[in-house]
Amino acid sequence: MPDNKQPVVQAFILLVILIVSPLLVYWPGISGQFMLDDIANLQNLEYRGGVDSFDDARYFIFEGVSSSLGRPISMASFLIDAQNWPAVPHPFKYTNILIHALSTLLLFAALLKLFQVLGKGNKQGLVIAAMAALLWSIHPLQTSTVLYVVQRMTELAALFVFAGLWCYLHGRLRVSSHAGAGYIWMSVAVLIFTSLATLSKENGILLPLLILVTELTLLSQVARPKYWRYWAIPMLGIPILFVAGYLVMAIVNSETGFSGRDFTLYERALTQSRILMDYISNILLPINTPSLLHDDFTLSNGLFSPVSTFLSLLFIATAIIAAIMMRKKYSVVSFAILWFFAAHVLESSVLSLELYYEHRNYLPLAGPALAAAYYASVLINKYKQRAAIGVALAFIAIATSTWNYSNIWGDDEKLQATWYKEHPDSVRTTIRYAMNLIKDMDVDPALAASSRMIEKYPEHMTARIFHTTLLCLADRLTPESYQTLADMAASKHYDASAFGRFKHLYELVRDKYCVQISPRGMLNLVNKFIENPHTTTRGSMVRMGYYLMKSEIYSNHKKVRPTLKALDQAFLAHPTIDILLKKTHLLSILRNFDKAEETLNLARMLDRMRGRLIPSRANELDNAQMLIDAGREAIRQQNQETR
Repeated sequence: MPDNKQPVVQAFILLVILIVSPLLVYWPGISGQFMLDDIANLQNLEYRGGVDSFDDARYFIFEGVSSSLGRPISMASFLIDAQNWPAVPHPFKYTNILIHALSTLLLFAALLKLFQVLGKGNKQGLVIAAMAALLWSIHPLQTSTVLYVVQRMTELAALFVFAGLWCYLHGRLRVSSHAGAGYIWMSVAVLIFTSLATLSKENGILLPLLILVTELTLLSQVARPKYWRYWAIPMLGIPILFVAGYLVMAIVNSETGFSGRDFTLYERALTQSRILMDYISNILLPINTPSLLHDDFTLSNGLFSPVSTFLSLLFIATAIIAAIMMRKKYSVVSFAILWFFAAHVLESSVLSLELYYEHRNYLPLAGPALAAAYYASVLINKYKQRAAIGVALAFIAIATSTWNYSNIWGDDEKLQATWYKEHPDSVRTTIRYAMNLIKDMDVDPALAASSRMIEKYPEHMTARIFHTTLLCLADRLTPESYQTLADMAASKHYDASAFGRFKHLYELVRDKYCVQISPRGMLNLVNKFIENPHTTTRGSMVRMGYYLMKSEIYSNHKKVRPTLKALDQAFLAHPTIDILLKKTHLLSILRNFDKAEETLNLARMLDRMRGRLIPSRANELDNAQMLIDAGREAIRQQNQETR
């Protein structure tokens, strides 16, 4: 074979490996189920009977619940896999794997372009880029991103970050010979791909910061093009300042931002230092099954409580300072450290988010992956065949580990049992494990697990609600157990997941699957939660939810005035058109058409105030108007007949 064809063949083989490897290692997980936030983000597919029109699609895309931004690009991508709900999960997971494979190629391309900018676009650069991309792609920690459907948001943000990095480096390479074209490419990287990444998930806005990290470390010895500083100050500096200002505002508004959390800003910031160290240990030695449930992680209450908090902060500060000081001499190590922490700056700092999620390492892992690949290549160059065999065996071990984890993720019962075994102190893990047992009619083991949970956490509201639910389903609920929940509902602080768990109990009682709690007993519990002073800190949607439950209970028992009052209270808590439509419908049935039309006019006003990208509810409002008009006409004709 001619020599000039060898690089092409080698590159083709590498590309095949980079595409096929993630498909193989994650494929066993395709048979897994939806979990946690998947349902909350996808259930709007059933709105108005499915996504059958452009307006339906607009509603689904722009009414996302994950954040105030809505993440429309990610939401739009879910329409590839289903247009109705309930849906089957495997198409979503398959698409996630394909996106992950595409991101692997983009990371490879970006790193290859990086070596070209460094003047090392040779065989060694090709191998390092391929090893880094492959390691990033098949690392076990990525399992909980790739196989958790809703984390397509994280995947897409990273995909656009890698694409943006490639564009920037391409422009950086061209700018010396074609300044205009080079700066256009660099500007497209920041303006277009930062926007696309951010509209997928908010941490995509970190692309300019990650470009700056690359410039200050790996590219620190490469002469910067003329006028680069004048370009960088607005193009990189403004987004970075925006991120800094956003974090400062989060600190300033922390009392409001953390009002619905079970920890303060101070506690979260301290705890994140230990969590970051845990992330690093899982990157270096991933021995536990990737999990979504880490509510058993101990909160840091002070600088020395526990003492590992101080040690973690000291390590992180030392690592960052050392990376900055040695960024020219040890640029690869410096890049790995600064990239990792820069990519964590939003989700692992002062924002009012859940404490621990492994998917937050999806993008940050690219830095350590490059460093590992670089030093693996150094070993191969020095020790030749022995080192190459060792590196190959390491990749095989990593791929095998991820494949095994994917098999567990593909079997929901096995996954919940594994998580329960590895996280026995997690309330959320215990609940999911017990729910699977109940589904298989294993009542006694489920109750035993739940009993251990409330013994360990006697004042944990979610644990108590779930235990009450199990007792009711098993027909073993005693008056004392019910009263314990009622007493706690009236006064105890409760965690963020308590409302969802109580809503499930309410639905079971409403649908007569849990008959030991009467409608009157459920109304009593709802009122207790409404009266609880901590309810006001849980957010307007939670308060609205309790009042809607209350209205439904009254409505089912034909109590009109209390139903209307509860709907009014729900609307005051969180104004929505849906509440007004419920009230309009009820008033129309009661033939109070003037009041119904007044309520409908308020709904029309809310509809006019919607965001420009949100579809109008005009059809539903017109249907409600037709109901009012038909009712008035029926009364008019009835009066004429009477005369």
